[in-house]
Amino acid sequence: MKNKIQYYLLILIILCSGFYVLGNYTKDKTPLKLSDTAKLMENGTKVRIFTGNMKGGLGIEFVFTDNQNYIINTLSVENTNISGPSYRIVKGNKHDWLVVTTIGESGTGYIKYVDSWYLVTGWYGEIQKVLSYDSKISETDMFNTYNKEVTSDLISGSSDDVLDIKLTTKICKEKEGCSTSSKINHYVWNIDIKDESKNSFVLEK
Repeated sequence: MKNKIQYYLLILIILCSGFYVLGNYTKDKTPLKLSDTAKLMENGTKVRIFTGNMKGGLGIEFVFTDNQNYIINTLSVENTNISGPSYRIVKGNKHDWLVVTTIGESGTGYIKYVDSWYLVTGWYGEIQKVLSYDSKISETDMFNTYNKEVTSDLISGSSDDVLDIKLTTKICKEKEGCSTSSKINHYVWNIDIKDESKNSFVLEK
């Protein structure tokens, strides 16, 4: 009986310790919430993704944990103005990616969004940015006689080592009307044999 009580006490201590560690990240920010579960580890292991707002809503605090709520690592992403970042999970074969959209630049009549792709790698759960590109651009002049929109779409991504991103540009001029063009950027997974932390997608030219 004594051994059974000790066993349950040990389990209780372990569970409470895990939540206590997680709780430390909620004191000065809005409460963290479980937002997603995805195979963000490079080896395909699932992690739990907790998120909370920061910087008055202009940032997101990501906390990655195992299924016992022990923290693997954290990631803070923020914009300087206008609105907070957004994110999504892109599914792969062996593993998934966390894609965070932030504002790269903004000004009068101009705004540019950037997509950054992240993966959890290594023995210690390093958060590695493996790809970054301009995902949306909107530009107009003060008289509204010129408008330019650039959008991006992932047209392939089921493979873990190849990505195709389609960029579509639409330009409208008051006297000339609108024209649309597109191109496909082909990215391949590049392995750095000297330093795994430098593994990333590179644009194939």
